[in-house]
Amino acid sequence: MLLFDFSLLEIPKLMSQFSKPGVMGFLKVSQLFSSVGIFIVPPILLAALRGKPVFKELSMNVKPLAFWIVFCCVLMWIQLPFINAIGFFNNELVFPEFLKGIETWMREKEDAAASVTRAFLDMPTAMNLLESLFVMAVIPALGEELLFRSAIQPLISKWTSRPQLAIWLTAFIFSFIHFQFYGFLPRFIMGAFLGYLFFWTGNIWYAVAAHFANNGLAVVMSYLVQHKLLETTTDDLGVGPNGLIQATLSLVLAFVGVLILRKQLPASETNQQLTV
Repeated sequence: MLLFDFSLLEIPKLMSQFSKPGVMGFLKVSQLFSSVGIFIVPPILLAALRGKPVFKELSMNVKPLAFWIVFCCVLMWIQLPFINAIGFFNNELVFPEFLKGIETWMREKEDAAASVTRAFLDMPTAMNLLESLFVMAVIPALGEELLFRSAIQPLISKWTSRPQLAIWLTAFIFSFIHFQFYGFLPRFIMGAFLGYLFFWTGNIWYAVAAHFANNGLAVVMSYLVQHKLLETTTDDLGVGPNGLIQATLSLVLAFVGVLILRKQLPASETNQQLTV
């Protein structure tokens, strides 16, 4: 309020007044602070209250291997056509008549979130691109992985004594908490993949890198399309006339990549016990 001269009563209205001077700056700063407060601070406090070293407790204390960081990022990109295809079918979800009220509410939440996302992805300058990358890719990748994979997933695994169940339950919570139900399934699948990355390695940095690769690519592609340096974004992969072929190839390549990663990464990681 001190920075942008908006009153508390005006804040709800700002969500639909993106062209008003100062609104986008206000929303970006608000998003930054809320993301840090919701996703980064709680797992750090949890580790601190337990009296444990924060970096070790959150599985941040082992330096990741550069080759496998790149591999995880590429593997995330390879999955995009398959994830987009799942998202396409998710978006076509139609409820029975007696649940129309729920469907309407879900559509309204989806449309509201989409309008905010479009506003954040309006990037006239390179500085706007950097701002969006930081707010929409860097902070969510770090914060969401710390909360869901470093904190929640191990807790559920401890309570249930079933690590695989913990991965899928955490992925469900991860997707549900976004309150974008017409993107629930693709986000759920992505959450499970990130959960397995963490489960296989015990190192949160690989999941953070893959998460950043997904969000960062979307931001950069949007910027390039806006400035007419590209004609289309990755959202078109896996849908349309060749969508089935693209999605199938994506799934096969992703499966092969996961097998390679699952077999090779833990052994490499064991030999790289360099604390940071």
